[in-house]
Amino acid sequence: MIQAVPYRWLNTAPLGLKFAGVLGPTRLRTSALPFMERFNQSGVLMVWEGSRKFIGWHQRRGKHDRSTEQLRISNYWRPLFCVPRDGEVVIMNFLHNGRQYASALASVVFLIFVPAASASLLNVSDPSFDDNGPGNYAYPTSSGFKPGAFDIQEFQVFDDGTTIYFLLTLRDLTPTFGNALGAQLVDVYLHDPNATAANSTTSAAFPGRNYQIAAADAWSRLVEVQGFGQRYVDANGNTLGTVAISVSAATNIVMFSVPAATLGHPGPGWDAVVVLTGQDGFNPDLARSFTSTPSAFTFGVCATASADPHCTADPASVPRIMDTIAPTGTAQSNELDYTLHSPVVLVGVPFPEGGTMGAPPGIVPAPSTLALVLLGLLAFGVARLHKRM
Repeated sequence: MIQAVPYRWLNTAPLGLKFAGVLGPTRLRTSALPFMERFNQSGVLMVWEGSRKFIGWHQRRGKHDRSTEQLRISNYWRPLFCVPRDGEVVIMNFLHNGRQYASALASVVFLIFVPAASASLLNVSDPSFDDNGPGNYAYPTSSGFKPGAFDIQEFQVFDDGTTIYFLLTLRDLTPTFGNALGAQLVDVYLHDPNATAANSTTSAAFPGRNYQIAAADAWSRLVEVQGFGQRYVDANGNTLGTVAISVSAATNIVMFSVPAATLGHPGPGWDAVVVLTGQDGFNPDLARSFTSTPSAFTFGVCATASADPHCTADPASVPRIMDTIAPTGTAQSNELDYTLHSPVVLVGVPFPEGGTMGAPPGIVPAPSTLALVLLGLLAFGVARLHKRM
């Protein structure tokens, strides 16, 4: 369900309006319709939590008592904690009281911009700004590699009964090399508890990737996607089919899917290891190379030369991982630290109990600020007109 997260107000004086935006790494994103600054005010919120989308009421009981902020979602009240310092989410409100007008307008916006809520089998978030492997890796210096291109934000798995969908959200998905997924190489290793030892392996997709999968998470299926190719194989290297791939630069989501008939139906007991690195079709293992310090088209083991053992390591021996989803309680900087672990071993993310089958939501961007402003001002005008009548 919706979890309470800190947020702050962002005033845009002299207009007195408050605009929405995401200020930090969080999977709860909020957008709302505007209203004027008043006591006992109420407004309408559309709330994004991963791919799940809700609509509800926002209410302030006092202008200065920010401890009473509340959000009405799914017919119940859940408090939000508002802090006057930088938080993770900005709440935008434009409507001046009058819930009847807000409700009608919110319904229109909801139907236009927000697809129906979807349940997933797996939904995990990953911290922002950890796209540096064990903490010391650096991006290539070419301007084609944008900050956040290798930064995982969220990973989700859906099962509609016939197709298994994987949704990977990145911090940036600017097209590179003329391709919407031109910079990235994504590997998803799937552990099926029913697979036999003969049909499972702990090896990485290629030996040159310089890491292994934990024995308890030995994989029987590998789904690999990039802008210029894809692979869907079993542990013995047999091709199982073709991966369908779609990319949304508006939402920074890569969606790829395979038939359930060849993968199975993930659930409790299954695990997923998610690895993100750079693609390079000129390398045998298809992954971008590392050099001691970054060049135009190679990752740097370190940003600058240093006597630190991390930086003096042989670039050909370090794990080719810019970001991964570390298990709960384990820091990525530790899991990928090749000075502590030889080899580096990746632990999977377990599929939880209670996952629900269903297709993924449509990939649509949040309504733009301009659209919300215009709709908010329209509703404000209607409210004023009604007041005069």
